[in-house]
Amino acid sequence: MAISYSTLIHPPTLRSYLVSAGYFQTKVLAFFHSFARDRVFRALKDGVVHGTLTVEDGADTFLFGSSPGLAVTLKVHKPDMWTRILISSDLGVSEAYMQGDFEASSLKDLLNLWLDNRLTMPSLESKFSAVFTRYSALAINTLGRQNLSNALWNVEVAYNTSNSFFEAVGNRFGLGAMAIEAALLGCTVDTVTLSYEQMVMTEQRAREADVSDRVRVHLCDYRDMPPSFEHAFDAMVTSEMIEARIPIPLLGPGPSEQ
Repeated sequence: MAISYSTLIHPPTLRSYLVSAGYFQTKVLAFFHSFARDRVFRALKDGVVHGTLTVEDGADTFLFGSSPGLAVTLKVHKPDMWTRILISSDLGVSEAYMQGDFEASSLKDLLNLWLDNRLTMPSLESKFSAVFTRYSALAINTLGRQNLSNALWNVEVAYNTSNSFFEAVGNRFGLGAMAIEAALLGCTVDTVTLSYEQMVMTEQRAREADVSDRVRVHLCDYRDMPPSFEHAFDAMVTSEMIEARIPIPLLGPGPSEQ
């Protein structure tokens, strides 16, 4: 059963949306599905050298690999899977699974089979996936997928899901942990987040650590910080946002930036 976009923890990628939305529901799509399957099969034929992968696609069954190891069976429900893999490689496999395009005898074994053969299947990174990656990025920049309002929506969909969830998968590194550790070392910290739930949790943890007077949490986008932040800090640290370009200079004379 396919999973609707509303149940996903993140919005679909542009490439996934193009496949799922049915913009190519013509004879051209049927041809492209067949072409995509052929290209993926070529990669699997040369790439599966440890274990075996059996693919059941309609009335046809295909076997890849012959050496001892994991034995996985993959049953195709929708041909969209092949197109997703061709244009998005391993991410396409993930999205195909979320959309119910296929099922596996064991998802864990399927992932381990890929890990066992990851060095021999680089051909899954096709010229098509490279082209779609480039033009997806161009479209995202043009359409403003990460403008201020969309960034807030993405955070509300994902990071406001559950603090307990992120505590489990993040092993407590996030949720203000770095700000609190810096405050325990004697720093006065201003930290920004778009997640209301994480702001509340950070403030609670700061109180529990007795550093609430040295940790100030601001609910704002890093691109929309208050003017008072300009040249106001001795050091700046970005957590998992090293690619971010901050629009105002935050550091005073002789600072460090990490």
